[in-house]
Amino acid sequence: AFADRYSASGRENPAKEAGLRLGDLIISAAGRPVHSNDDLSAALQTGQGSAVTILYRRGGHEYTAQLTPWADASGVYKAGLWVRDSSAGIGTL
Repeated sequence: AFADRYSASGRENPAKEAGLRLGDLIISAAGRPVHSNDDLSAALQTGQGSAVTILYRRGGHEYTAQLTPWADASGVYKAGLWVRDSSAGIGTL
């Protein structure tokens, strides 16, 4: 699922803006393999707000997207999506 942020500019969502859709399987982010919520979160933090290249699978094909995360109030970078992680359930990033 997606988690939009509301600002003076309106609704914002880095994952949607990058072209990700429900059901996409994220394979890697910032050149790092993604196997869990923690892997994706760590990749988003490395860019410090810069665009991160996401490799994902949709319908049997692999695609790339540039995702520019936003920082929450505590300075943690987020992508605006809920991630289903087989080992940890669902987490928000």
